[in-house]
Amino acid sequence: MSALTPPQRRVLDNLARGKPAESGIRGRSAHGGLTWTISALYRKGLIDDEGITDKGRQAIKFEQDKWKVDS
Repeated sequence: MSALTPPQRRVLDNLARGKPAESGIRGRSAHGGLTWTISALYRKGLIDDEGITDKGRQAIKFEQDKWKVDS
């Protein structure tokens, strides 16, 4: 799996915490970018119509574990 971008990580984290995907997004351009972020997450199978998928949860866990090792 390719690495998550910071916006992708933020959206997955929001959804995993039960928040709206757009939580914490400010500004018109950021909201426009959110559309492409959501689209990419759907294509990767990390989210679906119900929210974050098991694959999405695994992806953010992998990212968190990777940061622990790198630190």
